[in-house]
Amino acid sequence: MPQVVVTINTRTYAVACGEGEEEHLLRLAAVVDERVTSLAREVGQVGDARLMLMASLLMADDLEQAEAKAHDAAEAIDGARRVQSEVEDRISQVEAKSAAYVERLAQRVEAMAARLQPAA
Repeated sequence: MPQVVVTINTRTYAVACGEGEEEHLLRLAAVVDERVTSLAREVGQVGDARLMLMASLLMADDLEQAEAKAHDAAEAIDGARRVQSEVEDRISQVEAKSAAYVERLAQRVEAMAARLQPAA
């Protein structure tokens, strides 16, 4: 199993990962390092465990907000699909009514034309 060395707030950690997941793990570690380092600048060096806890809570909050936005977006998409379906149904109804109207007009024109033609 591959192992990757990551650095979080100037401390290094050896982390095992699945084959082919090394680059992904390094990107995730960079995100965590950025959050922890930023937090350490704001609150000071309050200990690794506390910084990791605070960063984890902030990231969990970010995730919860992202999930809520994704949920809202999914609901908006569902609503848009319902509206689209309703519009398509309405268009079909209008097309059917229009076709029936044009057919009635064509029949009237044909009837008028037949009356205007001289008897053979």
